[in-house]
Amino acid sequence: MWKSKKGIITAAVLVVSLVFLHFILTHLSFSATDSVGYHLFYISKNFKKIKKHDYVLFPIHETNIKEIQNELKKFKTIILVKQVACVPGDRLTVKGRKFYCNGQYLCTAKIRALDGEKINHFKFNGVVPNGYVFVLGKDVNSYDSRYFGFVPIKEVMAVAYPIL
Repeated sequence: MWKSKKGIITAAVLVVSLVFLHFILTHLSFSATDSVGYHLFYISKNFKKIKKHDYVLFPIHETNIKEIQNELKKFKTIILVKQVACVPGDRLTVKGRKFYCNGQYLCTAKIRALDGEKINHFKFNGVVPNGYVFVLGKDVNSYDSRYFGFVPIKEVMAVAYPIL
């Protein structure tokens, strides 16, 4: 009888462990960079509307920045986590290298990448079009909409809630 109880307990521990592992793999995301100020996120793929200040996960497939091109060669697609700074209907203004949303200062684009390469920034003045968001990281070295422009909402994979 003890052997059968031990087998049941072992099976139960295995099932609980598998459920926990499944939860971690499908609901948690880890960001290795300091780009957004957090590293661990709870992921929700069930979102109806993306709002300003939401953190979102989305893929990038190409870039003109060599540092990131090297990563894309390895992985083909990189998933980024960024915070939504401007949503459809907001007015995005770029003055020189400074970005504003509805007149509120957001950030300044860099002139050079970390490796010294000259980089171009996104240029736009107008209303954020329907179906797109402008996203930013919190770090000065964040690779975000300052450099690649709007993110199509249809490409947003999940909304991320910061944990740590």
